[in-house]
Amino acid sequence: MIIIIFITFCFGPVTSGWSGGEAEILLFDAEEVQSGEKISLETLLARDFVVLLNFWGFRCSPCLDEIDALNRLYQGKLSGCSIEFIAVNTDGLEKNDLIGAMQEQGIDIRFPVIADVDRQITNYYTDGFIPHTLIVTGTGGRKLEISGFNEKLFEKLEKRLFELACKG
Repeated sequence: MIIIIFITFCFGPVTSGWSGGEAEILLFDAEEVQSGEKISLETLLARDFVVLLNFWGFRCSPCLDEIDALNRLYQGKLSGCSIEFIAVNTDGLEKNDLIGAMQEQGIDIRFPVIADVDRQITNYYTDGFIPHTLIVTGTGGRKLEISGFNEKLFEKLEKRLFELACKG
């Protein structure tokens, strides 16, 4: 008798959850790896931005599929809304190593990318499974969290982002 057990930390459980804002938000300042600009979650939220945090890694093919979909969304339907996307790399790479790896693998992320070298942000917001995406607002905390990626979950994410960030 042969038993095969397949475990992957990349896909994780494909779940989504709504939060009424009970969960606290970890405020952080980070450097965007390509431009060098400072990103302050606190400042974005104080300006009434809706912030999408996307946690991804190089060895996670669903992460890369999700990034392609997020690129299209960021530059398309949501381009004029009060929203900021932040891609948080979970591989623990320093800025220059992350930039080099992105170039080497042809990964084109069209929104800000930060390197979570010490994994403090990743450990706070995720259970270790990627891709993991969440929406946070200054007025209501966490609005949606999704682990995994598929079209149905992405449609739910897109609808919620539009409702929160494109008021009027």
